[in-house]
Order: sequence, then C-alpha cells, then structure tokens
Amino acid sequence: MKVKEIIYPPLFKIVKAQAITLYPFIFYKSKQAQLDYQAHEFIHVAQVRRLGWFKFYASYLNESRKKGYWNNKYEKEARGER
Repeated sequence: MKVKEIIYPPLFKIVKAQAITLYPFIFYKSKQAQLDYQAHEFIHVAQVRRLGWFKFYASYLNESRKKGYWNNKYEKEARGER
C-alpha cells in the first residue's frame, strides 16, 4: 500500500508531536517537520508492514504505557538506537 504524506497543522493542536504515522498516512505539522522527521516516520511504516496494523499499534501503545515514549522500543528503532 502506498503511503500518503500530508502536511496538516490543525492536527497538531491536539497531538503534541511534529509528525505522526497512522498507516497508510503520515501527518506532519509543517514542511520543515516533513524534512526533519520523514526518515523516522518511514521506519514506523516499515514496523507496521512487518507486524501488521493492529499488532503494531497495540504493541506500540502498550510499550509507551510501560516504558514511556522515549524508551519505547519502536521509537528507539526509529531513532536508530538499540
């Protein structure tokens, strides 16, 4: 499935981020956010494709609940950390 990238600032009045992947869409706060976070968000696309939509998002939310955003294994992978 092709990914659609969208610059949509109004979403980020509720979402405290610069970008968010809701497969098959990636939303960015601005064009600069797209430039800064595109590679990171495409790692999340690969994670969704690898695990499946439901399993990825359920696991991502659980991981964030247990370890917080910064220590979430999916975020670490997207940042290139182990």
